[in-house]
Amino acid sequence: MASVLLIAFTLAVAVVIGSWLTSLSSQQASTVGGAVNETVTCSKGVLDIVSIVNDTTVIIQNAGQIGLSGNFTLSCGGNISTTSLTFEKGDMASLSCNGACQTSGNKIRVSSYVCPQVYAECIYGTNCP
Repeated sequence: MASVLLIAFTLAVAVVIGSWLTSLSSQQASTVGGAVNETVTCSKGVLDIVSIVNDTTVIIQNAGQIGLSGNFTLSCGGNISTTSLTFEKGDMASLSCNGACQTSGNKIRVSSYVCPQVYAECIYGTNCP
């Protein structure tokens, strides 16, 4: 009788642990799949700094294969501003910063919040258009 109860208890514990592991692995696979999908999609995004119009305005172009939307950050030296944009591939947009961009040695960077690996940067006076 004791051995039958021991086997039944072991099987019950195995079923509980098995269902928990199945649920956990399914959830993790879904999370990883979503992250991989986002990374693959974002890898098709490209931003270009086209020009710096005046001391605070930077013209960018979506030179990638996908449309980009959401918040974009423009940093000129130590000044940072955020703008919400939606633009399709090939579209251009202007971003304004709170401080001067046209100062020699300033690092100018435009980046996407949604796809952080999609960005463009240059150093004014060195390699900016």
